[in-house]
Amino acid sequence: MAPDDDVCDKLVSALSYVLGTSIFIGPERPSSAVAPIIPEVAVFVLSTGGPAPVPYCGTGTSFYRAKVQVCVRDALQSFSNGQTRARAVLAALHGATITGYTYCLAGSSEPDYLGLNDSGQPRWGLTFELATEQA
Repeated sequence: MAPDDDVCDKLVSALSYVLGTSIFIGPERPSSAVAPIIPEVAVFVLSTGGPAPVPYCGTGTSFYRAKVQVCVRDALQSFSNGQTRARAVLAALHGATITGYTYCLAGSSEPDYLGLNDSGQPRWGLTFELATEQA
């Protein structure tokens, strides 16, 4: 169970993204027309850690809360389309049922506008917390 993989799978099923074509696991990468092809409009999913596990007294089980960041990038001069795409990610993931997790909750009520990247493309960031119990 890898939180970034699981969030990516949820977005693939909920929003019809295609892994390796429109959604990628890992940090944001520059657009590229040569292999590996990374389109201007893309979503990136990255595990970013989380707080320390909390043990249940005497049970041998701990409660883990993983943090996953989703970066939504849109084409040049396409602010409103990108913002709509980022809000769709928020709606698809906040409160979503993801197999193996107790919950998936957004870290904010709206996507955070991150500004333009070095190529002038607008970007939004969303953070989600996924909780699970592990022995």
